[in-house]
Amino acid sequence: MAGANIRKADLAFVESYLHTFASDGVASTSPADLFRNRSWSRHDEGAFCLTDQQARDHEAISRRLSTSTYRLDDLSAEAIESALLDAMFIVLDLPKKRSTLVETRVNDAIDQLLSFFNTDLESFECWLPVDGLPAASLPAAFGQCRLEVIGSNHFEHVASLLRSNGGPHVEENISALLPMLARGMEGQVAAIVQLKAKETGAALNMATGEVQATLECLNFFGPTMPFNYSTLSLSRGQSDPGVSHRLAISTEGSVSHGSSLTSMPASYSVNELQSLPAPIGAAVKLVDSLLRQESRSAVAELLIRAVRWAGRAVAAETSEDKLLFFTIALECVALPDGEAELSYRLSERVARAIGTDLDSRQSAFDDAKRLYHMRSSIVHGGQKEISEYDVATIHAIAFSFINHMLTDPEVRAMQSIKDLRKYFNRITMA
Repeated sequence: MAGANIRKADLAFVESYLHTFASDGVASTSPADLFRNRSWSRHDEGAFCLTDQQARDHEAISRRLSTSTYRLDDLSAEAIESALLDAMFIVLDLPKKRSTLVETRVNDAIDQLLSFFNTDLESFECWLPVDGLPAASLPAAFGQCRLEVIGSNHFEHVASLLRSNGGPHVEENISALLPMLARGMEGQVAAIVQLKAKETGAALNMATGEVQATLECLNFFGPTMPFNYSTLSLSRGQSDPGVSHRLAISTEGSVSHGSSLTSMPASYSVNELQSLPAPIGAAVKLVDSLLRQESRSAVAELLIRAVRWAGRAVAAETSEDKLLFFTIALECVALPDGEAELSYRLSERVARAIGTDLDSRQSAFDDAKRLYHMRSSIVHGGQKEISEYDVATIHAIAFSFINHMLTDPEVRAMQSIKDLRKYFNRITMA
């Protein structure tokens, strides 16, 4: 639906809501109401708060406007909510500066919403700090992300963009912004994404999703690089490794004291990853290519989804999460349409895909089935007895299976889930 215009008929439910809202009126802004109910204010428009029922109605309309009528990513939910509130202020006309006719005010509010929804796309460049990449390994690129160390050249680029747009007080704005950026970002590793959106909130949301997908895919391949001990993540402001101290004292007087790094030093290299030989290198190149595509086939989407879940498993902190995420990764491709007999069917398909002879297929089948049952025990019964051996086994199975599916020429040529189902039927019956 990208690029589609919203028509007045698409906002009929909002128009009906605004008529009802105008006839109901609003509650006074007493201190109690300000804490009990939702309240808003606008400069030169006054302030109002809603009753409990009005608040529920408003949330339902806002949610429907965000998820049903306007399914584009180039506007954020926050911006859509703000536009709806602006329309409500127009209809209420608290300062009494508009038409006395409710119908006219509702029409004006709908026209303003249409103008907001159908505004032109702008080009954005978003910087999102990333943990886990050493500066010495950069610059690099993967998918739609450029991975760079933020420095003076980036700040000069920002100043150039601001000057090209001109406007009042541009030099004062640059003088205030650049020192703040330098204090907060200079020397940091960041993923830089260029995209189109209609406002900054949506641009940041879209960029965050793109960077998160890229980092999860990179984490999937991280264990294949020799001497890499780091996983990648959006920065949480704690990228430097610290020391965690531990102490145990017995009632008999024995003492044990030790320390360990809370995180490993950054060691990931995208450039090194991209230079790995086949078959890993081929899988890396395919994922890189798929991430760059504006639209992907149903099968390609499943492959990326599987890589992302396996990447989450690699970065997960607990054994339970690792096992759950790896089995979800397997399900993405091996069970694309949620078929019955999940445990048996998944195990069979994985075994046939990665096994080279009867013994290896039987071993893979047994391991996959046992671990899938363990996954079900975690989900439904809270089991937590997951050993390092179990995690290593499901990791190896998921990695082998997903890489096999990524590099199989027949799978790469598929477009539909139906094609994938036929593929599994054929290999399991061979």
